[in-house]
Amino acid sequence: MSQETQAQRLVGPNSAVLKYDLLTALLLIGFHGKPLAQVSATRLSLLLTARYNWKTDQVSIGQAELAKLWCVTPRTVKREVKRLIETGWLICIRPGVKGRVARYRLGQGSVFEVSRPFWPMVGHDYVERMEALAGRAESKLIRVDFVRKAPETAGLDPLIARLKDLRPDLFETWFAQFTVLAPEGDVLTLCAPNTFIARYVETHFSPVVQAAVLEIYRRPMTLRFGV
Repeated sequence: MSQETQAQRLVGPNSAVLKYDLLTALLLIGFHGKPLAQVSATRLSLLLTARYNWKTDQVSIGQAELAKLWCVTPRTVKREVKRLIETGWLICIRPGVKGRVARYRLGQGSVFEVSRPFWPMVGHDYVERMEALAGRAESKLIRVDFVRKAPETAGLDPLIARLKDLRPDLFETWFAQFTVLAPEGDVLTLCAPNTFIARYVETHFSPVVQAAVLEIYRRPMTLRFGV
């Protein structure tokens, strides 16, 4: 059985409304987020609207096609796709190598996380629908017994302690499992007890970790998740 979170597939009854709600979440980031996030959210919204296969929950598209769709250079496409993957908004399920076209899945969890502060700007009914949608996606998470118990709060690395303050609901399952290595220039390495935890946090919670990094180190850093 897979140990990955299965995104809520937007098919079946009311699927059209749910798709529009998810696209609205991205456009909220496009209007209310930070400048770089606004650009990324707008580009991702166009990709989803034009090419996303909601039935299979993925999109397969090459860099040349993306450059044409977004009216940018291939170099900009590379930077943008890298940024979307780092933020968790896109999950690469097949790299574009050896003549194959890359395949991606929408990182619903990260979109929920970043857009949630802006939901009330649409209305209470929208907030209720989005909370329900996020809840159904979360309910598909297969809980894993990691055996290793979370450490006590006292003596925690400052970054891990800040993550506990920011997201106590995620702390014991995810963030408490990490140790933080000393920064090497602008690179910060976080080590997990196994690859699954490292990849899951990197994919779904990088924006939260980066927010904590900014508070602790007073500058953005390149995050590396390892074991």
